[in-house]
Amino acid sequence: MKKIFLLAAVVLIHVSATAQDAAELHKTARNYMQQGDHANAILVLNRAVALQPGNVEISKDLALNYYYAKEYSKALDVLKPMIEKETADDHCYQIAGDAYMALDQAKDAEKIYRKGIKKVSNSGALYNELGKLLWSQGDYSAIKQWEKGIESDPGFPVNYYNAAKYYYFSTEKVWGLIYGEVFLNMDPQSLYAAEMKNILLEGYKKLFAETNLVKNLDQAHSPSRLKAGYSPPPKARGEADVALESAAAQVRAVYHSGAEHHNPMEMHATTVIQGDDGHLTIYDKTQGSQNCRWVV
Repeated sequence: MKKIFLLAAVVLIHVSATAQDAAELHKTARNYMQQGDHANAILVLNRAVALQPGNVEISKDLALNYYYAKEYSKALDVLKPMIEKETADDHCYQIAGDAYMALDQAKDAEKIYRKGIKKVSNSGALYNELGKLLWSQGDYSAIKQWEKGIESDPGFPVNYYNAAKYYYFSTEKVWGLIYGEVFLNMDPQSLYAAEMKNILLEGYKKLFAETNLVKNLDQAHSPSRLKAGYSPPPKARGEADVALESAAAQVRAVYHSGAEHHNPMEMHATTVIQGDDGHLTIYDKTQGSQNCRWVV
């Protein structure tokens, strides 16, 4: 009985020491990463993986350093078995997809991003990467991915940046301004901040360059997607045009009405309550709750 107990104690001590050694090596490797010394980080991380092959964080950092060192195939060698396991997180899929993109294997990258989104549906980073991939292929459905990323992970700022740029070059510039303002408020120290400030400046100039709506009716268009406060009209039924043309009398006219405001009825006042989990509950005096939700 004593021998069994001693053997168990020795095994426990060995496992504990191994875990401690792996943790120390991981810490050392991260110091190399911060210095941009990916070659030495890779050497140390390989030793840590040998001690703890099942440690997701260590393996993930090893793949990331291979990626930064432009050894994309080796990064994928590390990640492929990882993304088949339940322990894989969105960063595993993101690094793998980015490695495929660096190898000019866009189809494989798209599969990985979509697989990751299916597993981790609230990852703003994965929606961002998939949107960038689609945009690089001239696929304008990229905006759907960025906006889905905003909806599912509103704290991830880069999707606002890409959405703002998309709308800046579209006819719906107001959305570009909204997303751009949100991005700058979220990440004012970003490397993209100077570019976004210029986009906002030019966007406001274009928005207010011509304010005569009647004069610009020839540029009118249907919204390109479902937006808060807007629902597409129902599908056409019957033959209204035929009936109108065959009517005994027709009246064609353009009517103008002044703007109606109800500001005194709904004074600006918003109450925000932060929950224990960090989520915000916002009470606002408005008839357009969906609009407020999207702006926030």
